[in-house]
Amino acid sequence: KRDMMGLEPMSIILSKGCPEACHFCSSGAQNGRWAPRSVSRFGEDLAFLLANREVKALEFHDDDFLAHPELDEVLLITSQAGIPWNCYGRVDHFASDGELLARKLYDYGCRRIFLGLESMSESKLVFFNKRAEPWMNENAVRCCSEAGIEVAAGWIIGAPDDTADSLEEELSSFLKLPLYSLDVNILSLNPGAVLSKRIASGSLSL
Repeated sequence: KRDMMGLEPMSIILSKGCPEACHFCSSGAQNGRWAPRSVSRFGEDLAFLLANREVKALEFHDDDFLAHPELDEVLLITSQAGIPWNCYGRVDHFASDGELLARKLYDYGCRRIFLGLESMSESKLVFFNKRAEPWMNENAVRCCSEAGIEVAAGWIIGAPDDTADSLEEELSSFLKLPLYSLDVNILSLNPGAVLSKRIASGSLSL
């Protein structure tokens, strides 16, 4: 899955934690308040890697790379390296002018993005506190795909209201999207996550 056109990307991270608070995720609890790194420090680190390592591709391993407050500056530095890269992002960034954003990412070297869609069911997205809607999932995937960016996506199963029929309906919706890959994960108890706390308190049972 990490293979990019035969290249093995080197991981780099520009932030700590996550700016969002999805109820199944423990990133905030484990890593503390979200904090992006400075662009100048990123430029220095990337220059060091390029000078001292064989870097053929990059993977920005941030929970939401697109949330960096100085994203345009980051993209400019990255494009100057002249190598392809992939990243992780949220679909809400594409809700407005998604085609423009996707084309910009491609022009600056992005060749794959992982989008945590998690579900194509509106009620499940609310349950997960994704602050996204099914149309936003579909829009983000199509914008990226049409710009030439491969899209890997995540799907979480095992929510309280999941049934064989509802999961089959969700799978059908996912398969209609131009996805490079689909990671299927079973909803699990992550220490510090909101859902885990609700289960521990007895206010929710799975």
